[in-house]
Amino acid sequence: MSRFWSQVVRDLTPYVPGEQPKIANLIKLNTNENPFPPSPKVLAAIQAELGDDAARLRLYPDPNADLLKATIAKRHAVTPQQVFIGNGSDEVLAHVFMALLKHEAPILFPDITYSFYPVYCGLYGVDYRTVPLADDFSITPADYCGQPEKSAKNEISSRASSNHHRRAANGGRGAAQAGVANAQGRPAGDHHRRAAHGKRADRRWPYANPSRYGF
Repeated sequence: MSRFWSQVVRDLTPYVPGEQPKIANLIKLNTNENPFPPSPKVLAAIQAELGDDAARLRLYPDPNADLLKATIAKRHAVTPQQVFIGNGSDEVLAHVFMALLKHEAPILFPDITYSFYPVYCGLYGVDYRTVPLADDFSITPADYCGQPEKSAKNEISSRASSNHHRRAANGGRGAAQAGVANAQGRPAGDHHRRAAHGKRADRRWPYANPSRYGF
């Protein structure tokens, strides 16, 4: 690693994007790509904004995006002050982590979620704990309420550990089906079961839309 990297960067585990196959006419649902092209009205609006020579591209846009905020606010029956504009959801999430989530108590998020969350936590010094999903991959709200405020970065409670073994014993797949077992004789198949359901073996979804998971 280069000596020019800061300690923050040295301690980070980089986000690994999903596979990007070089296949013509491929629709990658895992990256939330739209299978349809932009509406002709969108193209016309962009062309009208740019003009014939696209000279406006040399200028900074409105820093407050007032027109866009007003339009979105009108559409959703809120005030422009309630609309936040960013360059994609990743920038919006970065501002959320910086502005709202760094406190003495750790933040909580599921063990299977947008895999950029731990990266943001490492980048902005936010303590966090992961909470296991239920057997059907649903979120149990009670798991996030009334939790102790002790900082426990990346800690998975003993309950999570027991859930891991219980779920593995109830139907581990992948390596478990090949006869792989842990020291207790239980199939080491929790993350293989999740991988068989289309999830990454590291128990995270790298392609999830962040807006679906609490933001």
